[in-house]
Amino acid sequence: MRKLIILLLFPFALFGQDVQINTAGAGDVNINVAGAGNLQLYRPVQFTFTADGGDMDFGGKLSTLSNIAVVINFGDGTSERVEGTDIQTDHTYSSAGDYIIWIDNAINLTKLDFGYYGNQNATQYNLSGDIIVVQILTNLTHLYLNSTSVSGDITVVQNLTNLTHLYLNSTSVSGDIEAVQNLTNLIYLRL
Repeated sequence: MRKLIILLLFPFALFGQDVQINTAGAGDVNINVAGAGNLQLYRPVQFTFTADGGDMDFGGKLSTLSNIAVVINFGDGTSERVEGTDIQTDHTYSSAGDYIIWIDNAINLTKLDFGYYGNQNATQYNLSGDIIVVQILTNLTHLYLNSTSVSGDITVVQNLTNLTHLYLNSTSVSGDIEAVQNLTNLIYLRL
């Protein structure tokens, strides 16, 4: 089954090749194509938003590298293309439930603000997920997940060396504070 899915996604690269798949990592997938090397797939940058009777509104601010767009999918069949600096993304859900929000092409984000500053009108504690999804966002300069129910180990930020703003206060993120010692551009840190 996995081979069929991969063949549909990458038929030009895998046609007639031996494929080895390693899913040992938590959410990450390594694919080795005979003669072509490895292809690394990472877990998507995604969070879960719980829309309930009291809070049906999700919002955030995103910034991208110059002339490169990302697409935020709101998990209810709608999406928004975002390109530029401090673009406000607001979405109102029509019914209560859990919605998986994910960002396509997220590697090109320079700012990810799903915390208090990106959506001051909503109860952002309705946003949850594992902070591990940000580990590949090496272009990030601003990461705001404060006042959310995001959890996980803070050590995943240690390679985000472009960060100048890191706000994880009022979250369930924990771990060794030494993880931020490599963040030499960091100006603001709230834990």
